[in-house]
Amino acid sequence: SMASHAEFDLAAAVHAVVSLQRAWRNMQQRARPPDMAIAKARAAALMPHSDSGLPYQARAYAPPFGRVRGPSVNPDLAAFDRLGVNVGLYMRLLKWLGKAYAALTLAALVVAIANMTGGVLERNFLLTSHTLG
Repeated sequence: SMASHAEFDLAAAVHAVVSLQRAWRNMQQRARPPDMAIAKARAAALMPHSDSGLPYQARAYAPPFGRVRGPSVNPDLAAFDRLGVNVGLYMRLLKWLGKAYAALTLAALVVAIANMTGGVLERNFLLTSHTLG
């Protein structure tokens, strides 16, 4: 009798799950399809806005470097603090890394120009070994 009781519970559970799935599918069929205008408005409302009310966005240039299309605001780094500490710090890191990469590129450019001249390499073995391997 114990096995039949366990089988009955399993059958009742399967029946309950099938009934719930059927009810969910019927509800989904009656729901209206997603509206992209509503979704875009919701996404735009979640994005940060400047104090003037304009959303922060990348500048879109018409090809090939034409006028700016649409209003945009260049945000300062404090604007990203509204999105949380992680986003604010990440944007500051990106700005710092951009400046660091610019400085490192200038330093590497000096060595590259020295390598192109050819005469410096013969006199300076240390420069040659560090830049050419």
